Amino acid sequence: MGSPRTPWGAHDHDESKIYHIRNGALVTDMVGKAMRQRIRQLCSIEFGHSVMLKWTKQDWDSKNHITQCIYEEYRPAPGNPIVSSEWTQHTAREVMSHRRSKARDAFRADLPKPVWLDVEEWESIQDEQQHTPDQYRQQRDAVATRLDMVGTSLLGSGGYDSMRYQFELAVGHPPT
Repeated sequence: MGSPRTPWGAHDHDESKIYHIRNGALVTDMVGKAMRQRIRQLCSIEFGHSVMLKWTKQDWDSKNHITQCIYEEYRPAPGNPIVSSEWTQHTAREVMSHRRSKARDAFRADLPKPVWLDVEEWESIQDEQQHTPDQYRQQRDAVATRLDMVGTSLLGSGGYDSMRYQFELAVGHPPT
């Protein structure tokens, strides 16, 4: 009789690959840190040539491969739920977002190309910066303009006091 079928396969795992979940989140112990590091490695393997692509534009098969590898390599401690594919995908998305930011920051600071970044990706950052060098300043200026137009209160003059009065009436406190 064979062993039961599980998402992580029928093979045994050593203790360094058994993780714990507490309050619905992965415990950040040695195994949790190792799992996050493995996700970073898998992102390098799967998306090494497409660091500058946003997560929504990355290949679905590559995204799913990361989740499958985590399920095959790690397993939950007895009585713990399995780490969700949503968490794995979210962690991978964060890794890729940080890499894009680090690559752009390195270029803006006149630093050499990061070792984990392909030459083609580095060249795409150069092109991006030459065509839209003030992109982030323009975005900050647009947000500042919107905030100035809105003002400090959406409630208008006296709106805060009116809202506070209504709230105090609703909760049974006398208006102050």
